[in-house]
Amino acid sequence: MSEPKSFLDSPETEELRKIYKESQEKYKKEVDSFWNSLSYDEQLITFYYITSNIYKGDVVERGSYRHVLYSTFGFEPDAYEVGIDCNYLPLHNIIYSGVDFEKMQTAKTIKIGDHSIDIDPKETLEFSFNEKTKELTIKTVDIFKEI
Repeated sequence: MSEPKSFLDSPETEELRKIYKESQEKYKKEVDSFWNSLSYDEQLITFYYITSNIYKGDVVERGSYRHVLYSTFGFEPDAYEVGIDCNYLPLHNIIYSGVDFEKMQTAKTIKIGDHSIDIDPKETLEFSFNEKTKELTIKTVDIFKEI
């Protein structure tokens, strides 16, 4: 006797996935159509507004994903899923981590466990990551060398 399929593998759930995907595709087409209906100047104004608010919420205010949606943009809870669908959540996380990363580049001391390495005030840190070996390399760069 075969085991019953779980709810996640059921035909009903698969149908819901299909409906959801179709709904996303329809919304994307509506968004593209709306964008294309705007004049060039309206597109620039919209781009400016969105980008400056993302910068304000993510970089200046260091707000959470919800903070940017609800406080910075003034959206209602229905915006949460729209933000997920348009990939704003991973973008928010990248921006948030990037602000921290930028600060790390100006560190003047590196601590690993009980060990400390002082960095020359004339240097910043440069990081590289080897995906294959999973090795992080940190080197110092003279900030006045390029001037």
